[in-house]
Amino acid sequence: MIIKNIKELPIEEALGLHRETYERAKKTIEALPPFEQVEDRVKASLSYLVDKGIGLFYVDQDQVVAYIVGYRVPQLFGKDPGVYVPLQGFGVLETKADYYTQKLYDAVAAHWVEDKRLTHSISLFATDPAMITTWFENGFGMRCVDGIRPVAPIHDSDKATVPKDGCLEIRKVSKEDVADMVPMFVAHLDHFGLAPIFMGKTIEDPLADRQAFMDEDQAHMWIAYEGDQAVGYLHGGAEGETYVSLHESVLNINGAYVPETHRGRGIMEALLERAMVDLKDLGYTRCGVDYESINPSANRFWRKYFTPYTHSLVRRIDDRFLKE
Repeated sequence: MIIKNIKELPIEEALGLHRETYERAKKTIEALPPFEQVEDRVKASLSYLVDKGIGLFYVDQDQVVAYIVGYRVPQLFGKDPGVYVPLQGFGVLETKADYYTQKLYDAVAAHWVEDKRLTHSISLFATDPAMITTWFENGFGMRCVDGIRPVAPIHDSDKATVPKDGCLEIRKVSKEDVADMVPMFVAHLDHFGLAPIFMGKTIEDPLADRQAFMDEDQAHMWIAYEGDQAVGYLHGGAEGETYVSLHESVLNINGAYVPETHRGRGIMEALLERAMVDLKDLGYTRCGVDYESINPSANRFWRKYFTPYTHSLVRRIDDRFLKE
């Protein structure tokens, strides 16, 4: 086998490897769009990655058998520089996939550490547990998940989607209504700083931030009220974490919160159910979500209603091995 710098990667061969992996994932997850509908975006982003990113690829008997390329990130999950490999930044031949992956990471890990990049992160299709195990055995742990579902009712028609112990109103929010959700938004940010998440998030002007969000293309927000009290919110937009989430049929949920005092009563289910109704009316056929697996409440809730299609993994190299 011959190892080569990613700048020499034949894009069409790499695209073929990634296409094969995607097609295997789609056999399990029907909600994923056909590859033909995302292929141009994948090819363009992969070409950009090869030009701007850092990585390597392996050739065996004149065939590309594995490649990996990621973005250089100045500070990744901490103060140290790192590399993030998006979904399209990794591809491997199905035959001997574990072997080729191991050989590739052996080489690229040294390459990245030589570049003083100690945090390594990669997004993989969630439908290949053997491949995920290979990365786990190399010291990676899961941190983030992307999920997808069809725009359809989340419950059977005979199941209630509103709390039984109160009168709940779900309202589609205009920019003028955003102030009602700001206290919950701040509480949501604070929640990320708690154990076991430990993700510090601060925003100087939460009201201005959420009002700016409502100005974004395809921004949608729903708030749940009991009387005059706001008791939960859910919002989404066109932006997402993967090329799948950027498909025109997908609306991505990028924020949701119910105060702890109101949890366990079906409020978030009611918000999601209302969102499904409105999204269908707006012409969306798919709904996406990304969340941290290290956030237990989010991990439990979203897995009930969305099928994970990516797992994002992270490893941090001991900085004592960094050569001066």
